[in-house]
Amino acid sequence: ANAIWMSESARPLFDRSSSQRETGSEAWEQGLHPDDRERVKASFRAVVQDGGTLWTEEYRFRKFDGSYAYILDRGHIVRDANGVAIRAVGAMMDITERKQSEEISARLAAIVESSEDAIFTLDANGVITSWNPGAQRLYGYLAEEAIGKRTAMLTPPERADEEEKILLDI
Repeated sequence: ANAIWMSESARPLFDRSSSQRETGSEAWEQGLHPDDRERVKASFRAVVQDGGTLWTEEYRFRKFDGSYAYILDRGHIVRDANGVAIRAVGAMMDITERKQSEEISARLAAIVESSEDAIFTLDANGVITSWNPGAQRLYGYLAEEAIGKRTAMLTPPERADEEEKILLDI
């Protein structure tokens, strides 16, 4: 009771010992990042107490080397005939790279959104696919008005013949 069995691939998250195949659930709890610990434990307890059978959480987990990995943890609560939780079977997946990519994307999006410069993207056909507030200020069109339209809407009529050349040069 109160033990965790782990595969060879999970062992680096918990300890260095290749001979130890079980560890106490306290090791898992202590590995939870302090800012995530109570939330994760509470969500697990809630599923067990409410009679649920599926549990999923994303959290940070301290690896044996002291660094933290972002984890996607999914568990199935096994219950006896009376509905009492007797075991949890699950898997921890390291999603650190995905989370880091999401953070970078969010930072870049924030930069584009807060820029005073007009920044917009086009598809291969010259159709506007994104439009920041700077573009709205410069050109006077809301994002809803510009996205999905060709860049010709931004070209003065007397220079319409230049749009195709400009797009070819991109």
